[in-house]
Amino acid sequence: MEATSSSEPQGVPAPMVEEGPVIKISIQNIVATCNLGCRVDLDKITQTARNAEYNPRRFQAVILRIREPR
Repeated sequence: MEATSSSEPQGVPAPMVEEGPVIKISIQNIVATCNLGCRVDLDKITQTARNAEYNPRRFQAVILRIREPR
């Protein structure tokens, strides 16, 4: 009896794979929080950072919109 070099077991059929609809996943929003252990001047961040907006009556955080990559 000779040994075979095949990596697949003998007599076991390959699993059947059904093809279904293609699902496209895209990220729309990422929210991150952290504790810096100090006070942060959100107005100053908004004035110095690009694409930053801060409206404390609407939302109590600075919103940074990254243009590239989309």
